[in-house]
Amino acid sequence: MENVIFKYPLAETRQLIPAGKPLHVGFQQGELFIWVQHLNPPVGKMKIDVIATGEEFMPELLDYIGTAISDTSLFVWHVFEHKVP
Repeated sequence: MENVIFKYPLAETRQLIPAGKPLHVGFQQGELFIWVQHLNPPVGKMKIDVIATGEEFMPELLDYIGTAISDTSLFVWHVFEHKVP
C-alpha cells in the first residue's frame, strides 16, 4: 500500500479524523490544521482534542501531538490524540 499525507481543519475542540501518523499541527491562513500520514486509503478513525493553554485536561487519556501558535489570536492551542478511540 502507498502512503499519503492529508491535512484536516481542527475547527472543533474534539473531532474524529481518519487514523494515521500525526506529522504536524499549525496555522494556515488563520485556521488550525493537522497534517496526518495515512495508508492509502486510510483505515479507521482517531479522536483529536484541541486544548487551550490554561484549560484542564486528563493527560493519562491523551497522547501529545503538538502545539500551535496563531499570529491572529491570543490563544495557544495544544493538540492531543485519545489513547483509546
